[in-house]
Amino acid sequence: MDKNQIEQNIAEFRRNVNIIQATGLGQLYGQPHFPGFLGRNLALMCGATSDEDQQLTRYLSQFPTETTLGERKLLFNFFATFWDGSQNVLEVGPYLGGTSRAIAMGMRRNPSRAADTRLYTYDKFRDYHPPQRMLELLAPLFQNGVLNDDARAAIQNANSFKEVYDLLHGGQEYSDLIVARTGILPDRPTQQLDPQEAFQLPEDRAYSAVFVDGAKSWYGTKEFMRQSSRHTAPGAYYLFQDYGAHTCFWIPVYCELMKAFYNLVCYVDHTFVFQQTQPVTAADIDAVFPDTPEDFTDRQVRAIFRNLYDFALETDNTYTLLNFQLQHAAALAYRGRVEEARDRIVELLKTPHALRYKSWILNALQTPTYTPEGNVSLF
Repeated sequence: MDKNQIEQNIAEFRRNVNIIQATGLGQLYGQPHFPGFLGRNLALMCGATSDEDQQLTRYLSQFPTETTLGERKLLFNFFATFWDGSQNVLEVGPYLGGTSRAIAMGMRRNPSRAADTRLYTYDKFRDYHPPQRMLELLAPLFQNGVLNDDARAAIQNANSFKEVYDLLHGGQEYSDLIVARTGILPDRPTQQLDPQEAFQLPEDRAYSAVFVDGAKSWYGTKEFMRQSSRHTAPGAYYLFQDYGAHTCFWIPVYCELMKAFYNLVCYVDHTFVFQQTQPVTAADIDAVFPDTPEDFTDRQVRAIFRNLYDFALETDNTYTLLNFQLQHAAALAYRGRVEEARDRIVELLKTPHALRYKSWILNALQTPTYTPEGNVSLF
């Protein structure tokens, strides 16, 4: 079998897997198993040939990013094939825009995309790193000419890196699809934000897909979901990048508590994709997701994570199981149960998980999570 035949077979296989998902036949493989299989399929290759995949891989890896290559490939393929193209896409927390590029590139290649659809992306565009650290991270882009001296001056002289984001995504084949805005989510109910900078969605705009990577606090996640849910309808997709991040335990907790409203579609690494199944109101969210995890009882926390553990065990997914265990410890630490959280994480170092994920466990031991006041310490 030559290279062309292999590429054709892979392309045909991927099309068939997508058809299985679209027709609902994935249920025949077992609900716990097919989403993982579909996610790996979407993260397998970009484009129709290995040469195109290599080219797109380099293009999708140009910026510093906290996402994996598999996650970016999933985004590209998801928006090129799964997204129906009928309404806009919403992104929160693009940072420098590695995910923005993957999403917009996929949108551009989607033959069903309506001409007026756009990727509306929101970020605070500041306070990620001191200027010198930002310059160090972007050094390769200055060296190869992607960024110029104007960008250097913007980083040194301004608190915001919005100008850098715009420079990185200007002059690209997808540039006209991205509309970037400053939008800051509150970390607590009482936080007062500048109305000019506060996250606020226009009332007349609808979205058929939402990528969540900037809901970096419990209450920020709640506020974002309360707002975005007013602009999505059944059939819309929610893609949660931090679902598997040990610090952001509130993402899987939200999905677990709201599982009557969403079905799991696929996942790879830390990114999980859900499809909305019925209208979601602010009252629906308020009924199960309080303003702070401290409002839960210990029994409620145990029940939430017991259900999450069951899912990981059903799928034989030790990576996801470990993440849920670390997130459980993070939730305990957030709620002041520091000693118990530390003991849980230390115990994981004695399990087979540590053979492969020791550094991940040690990171959680150092910083299990954070509150609006800062990092939680276990020592």
